Amino acid sequence: MAGVVPGLATVLVGEDPASRLCVDSKHRDCAEVGIRSVRVQLHGDATQAEILNVIDELNACQDNDISWFDWANVDHDLLDFTQRLIRLRREHPVLRRRRFLTGAEAHEVGWFTPSGTAMTDSDWDDTQARAIAVYLDGQDDPDRADDGTPLLGHDLLPALTEVLTGRFTEHHALLARVHLDLIDYHTHAVQEITARIEVMMEPFRGFHTLIATIPGIGTLTADVIVAETGADMTRFPTAKHLASRAGTTPGSNESAGKVKSSKTRPGNPYLQGALGDAATSCSQNPSGRLSR
Repeated sequence: MAGVVPGLATVLVGEDPASRLCVDSKHRDCAEVGIRSVRVQLHGDATQAEILNVIDELNACQDNDISWFDWANVDHDLLDFTQRLIRLRREHPVLRRRRFLTGAEAHEVGWFTPSGTAMTDSDWDDTQARAIAVYLDGQDDPDRADDGTPLLGHDLLPALTEVLTGRFTEHHALLARVHLDLIDYHTHAVQEITARIEVMMEPFRGFHTLIATIPGIGTLTADVIVAETGADMTRFPTAKHLASRAGTTPGSNESAGKVKSSKTRPGNPYLQGALGDAATSCSQNPSGRLSR
């Protein structure tokens, strides 16, 4: 929008290290791209009135539809719920990680699907997945406070229950049940189809296992390659013919000595997508030789 100067303003309440790191990162990003940023630090016991007053002052910096918020019509239930969540995180240090997991603590971490089952390789490769759950076991080597005291969350579950009190009605229960039933239905359908794929893939098991050893190609990508090529490479005289079939070969459009568009030709969209995902996976692995 003409005449509008982009900017960032943050209000940090309290001394939460994780929140401070997040805020510092946002302001660094703004500085790198030349966006003006303002930060306000408030003490942990700041009242709602004090916080709203600071926000009003920040909104006044650009008093238009881009950044102005009408607090007179605020959803007080949502505001109260958000404040309770912030207070919960502040009062329970176990919710604020003081260290990052580096791999040595793999035994402390469990990854689960939204339905509560442990993540499998196929779950990690599922491009339609929208959520995962993580379980952190802090019994062996928990985070510790500055005085060395282990940060445990034995009283966290009752606190979470208290935060949610009054927010989950019979109507919410109905909606939650509908969604959970849909999740169960689709999960069962996916399991049935997956089992059927395994049966259909059995005659090509050797080929499937072999190509799955190629960097970037997982179980799902191998399934697509088998399905779209029939695992019969004899029909492709060279690798270039296979690339052409997949639509990954640069086009050749030259006329009167002038080279025009060389975009890839149309090909098999499923095979093209699977190979594209494999290439992307390789390119995002800095330690792999195929990323260079």
